[in-house]
Amino acid sequence: MVDGTFRTCKTGQLELRPIYVRKKDRTRGHVWVVMLSYLLIQKLRGYWGKLDRTVEERIKLLETLCTVEVQLDDNIPILYVPKPQKEIEQLFTGANITSPEMLPKKIKTKSYTNRKLKNIACK
Repeated sequence: MVDGTFRTCKTGQLELRPIYVRKKDRTRGHVWVVMLSYLLIQKLRGYWGKLDRTVEERIKLLETLCTVEVQLDDNIPILYVPKPQKEIEQLFTGANITSPEMLPKKIKTKSYTNRKLKNIACK
């Protein structure tokens, strides 16, 4: 099982490749995220074990989900989720979750790197 786990981590599903980080905490953080992803894949295998596709194929199928932006009367944007395809609905049912009908519109925020934060602090 351990050998299979490492093979899964190094394949296209999780892509645990050598990442050249210089700090021990960052390396540990990367491995932690990959192992958390592995646990998620194992959970999805349990949910979707009866279906005839691999977990990777099913995740790619979920990538086809889309949203439609709708403006309400008060000019408030929401994201409407159309009824998913039959195959995607089976994935939701297998994982015991329901498809959302609406999502909140993402608010654009600025991202800051450590360098930008230092520059802002110096001003």
